[in-house]
Amino acid sequence: MPRIARREQQDFGYELFIAAVSVLAVFNNLLSLVPGADPDAVNVVLIVNAVLTLLFIYDFGLRIATAPSRSSYLLRDWGWADLLAVIPQFRVFRLFRIFKAYRLVHRHGLGRIRAYLSRNRSESAFFILVLMDE
Repeated sequence: MPRIARREQQDFGYELFIAAVSVLAVFNNLLSLVPGADPDAVNVVLIVNAVLTLLFIYDFGLRIATAPSRSSYLLRDWGWADLLAVIPQFRVFRLFRIFKAYRLVHRHGLGRIRAYLSRNRSESAFFILVLMDE
């Protein structure tokens, strides 16, 4: 396996985290559609959705601010879907984030992801803790 630069490792870890949060967000939205759900559970889902929306707003802002070309990010890198996904009425666009997570896994492979998580255990544990806290 080729050695990758530290900055690229940080970016890769961030991408893995956002991919996992994206899956959580879609799953969370599906929970809100369960008929006859306990009102307290629905309130928890709404709170988690609010926190995830803030995280996706931060992520979109970070991506647009650091993109070499903002127009390229918006048009070619699904930035338009990221923007729409932060609007509560358009949460269905969070499904595009699942597609981005799939592309990440497809591009890097499960072996590299597993190796990264194994090498960076403290960072992985932190991400898992954040996800479990949601």
